[in-house]
Amino acid sequence: MATLRELQGEAAEATSLQERCRVMRQELVDASNDEKNQINLMLINARCGLVEPARRLIDELGALPAKNGELQLERARALTQLSVRAAEADRAGLIEQALTALERAVSEGYGDAFRVKSEPDLLPLRNEARFSQVLAGLAGKP
Repeated sequence: MATLRELQGEAAEATSLQERCRVMRQELVDASNDEKNQINLMLINARCGLVEPARRLIDELGALPAKNGELQLERARALTQLSVRAAEADRAGLIEQALTALERAVSEGYGDAFRVKSEPDLLPLRNEARFSQVLAGLAGKP
């Protein structure tokens, strides 16, 4: 809901909804610190512009040894959302990291071109050449 309200230009309502969501996601992690809860907390921390907590989870989840394309897509989403809310000097680096995570998602088996193309969290990447290359690569996958 918060993402929709943000896309509709309702920033104040989106911010309020995101903060409520962040509190609930933190409570879930506190109760059960599993990977899914960590991913959801990572995403909402990024959407709320909480750089350090989001970064910590992005890095921790990225260091897991198992190949997991879905997890890498979630990291790309979080990095992209951080780029939107980061200081100007940090944006280009975060975009590069998001694109690298997206490429890693594909290399680790992620194959849903429609989701990548339509994911609102990835909207800031759509004009990047590397994003187009990822989509082209996904189009060629069975």
